[in-house]
Amino acid sequence: MRIMSGGTFPASTSGRLSFEHSYSFSQGGPVESGVLPFPVDASAPFEVARWSVAPGKANDLDVHDSREVWLVISGEGHVTWADQSTTIKAGDAIAFDTKIPHQVCNVGSEPLRVFSVYWKQADRGPDDVGRSTRETQEQAQQSQARALQAEAELPPARARQDQAVSRPGMGGHSFHDM
Repeated sequence: MRIMSGGTFPASTSGRLSFEHSYSFSQGGPVESGVLPFPVDASAPFEVARWSVAPGKANDLDVHDSREVWLVISGEGHVTWADQSTTIKAGDAIAFDTKIPHQVCNVGSEPLRVFSVYWKQADRGPDDVGRSTRETQEQAQQSQARALQAEAELPPARARQDQAVSRPGMGGHSFHDM
């Protein structure tokens, strides 16, 4: 292993991230925003978050003005976006462009845990902003319908088990306890 030597580096602008509770999905999964160590006057062009979705549940349908990349830490989910869908699992990464509605339903037996990195596209002009609000809303409705269909396709015994043990929030557990 090689250890860096020589030079002086400002250690206070690098290091482990801390996370603060931001909000919870309507079906109970927590979302925590990462606190980056960079100076306020030299902020990063991106932000980070981590979140989870309980088995048999889905995150809230999401549409926003930023690009986003999900890095799946654990679990398995069925993702729908625009007019597409796929299954994701631990070790996978998936990206969404601006204004693309997206949602994931946890189809596994353990919590789906994800890190999210997102950034706004400041260099986009008015002609590049994306689809009209009506088109985006229609895509969001279609995406949500596909996520609900994927949730409805869970095996009946598994669905009953999920309903019996489901509870909102993390029950006082940290992200690492899940």
